[in-house]
Amino acid sequence: MFLTEHTEFTEKLQKQANAFTLIELIVAVTVAGIAILALATVFQESMRNMERQRALQSANLLAEELMNEIRSKEFSSTNSFPTNYRVNFDDVDDYTNLFESPPRTIEGILIPDFSGFSRRVIVTNVSPSNFNLATSNSDFKRITVVVSNAVIIVSNMSVVGRI
Repeated sequence: MFLTEHTEFTEKLQKQANAFTLIELIVAVTVAGIAILALATVFQESMRNMERQRALQSANLLAEELMNEIRSKEFSSTNSFPTNYRVNFDDVDDYTNLFESPPRTIEGILIPDFSGFSRRVIVTNVSPSNFNLATSNSDFKRITVVVSNAVIIVSNMSVVGRI
């Protein structure tokens, strides 16, 4: 009889030792929940950073494209006629105060996938000794292309001179 009771008691202790207690289970679930919450926060932040990087890359592309177009034009021209299409622009000054929202091609066609962006051009005559100093008449012009959307603002600047 004593042997049977001892065996039953030993089996009962072994079952209790192999099982989780309620407190151990609560602690394990809490730790797992905190870890999952931390991972979700890191994932969300990395998604935001990816969106910012995509917007920055798109803005740089739009700014460079327009800057290259402007730099391909003559420094100045005596022909000056008003036009709404950049395809008819023949010199750098024609781009002064250009504003596009959304951006368009040189022919005036909307650029797909950039509807949230806007582009602005500022052309200023600058001093040959200080490109930050605006003057009324100079052989140098500072061209600034500003591209923006709801997330970022990118500015691309270049100075051209009369050659």
